[in-house]
Amino acid sequence: MKRLLVVACAAVAAGCGGSGGQATFNSGQVERAFREQGIALSRLPSNGAEQTAMGMTSPCSTAYLGHVAGRTVTVWVCDSAGAAGEHPQSDTTRANVVVEIPRETPQLRDRVARALRSLD
Repeated sequence: MKRLLVVACAAVAAGCGGSGGQATFNSGQVERAFREQGIALSRLPSNGAEQTAMGMTSPCSTAYLGHVAGRTVTVWVCDSAGAAGEHPQSDTTRANVVVEIPRETPQLRDRVARALRSLD
């Protein structure tokens, strides 16, 4: 009976996303989440640097600059969580979203954390 209970619990956990892939978020979701925390994001125009000589596009080519209370944050929306994990300028990450906070304050870090948590 105990073994049946363990197997049933494992099956329920797997069905609830325990073994599924990590979610990714699109630009609209990221913009909304940060806006709801009072951080207005402005999409940075492409300067071509994300295009390699082989014609491949960087997996983190969607970039934003956010402004709040005299501070800035840079936000990248990557193609995958794996690409976000390899991003060189990461202060904090959630799935495929990378945030750099050059001059952070506790209040700004809290706003960024709430924005990332609210992604759905």
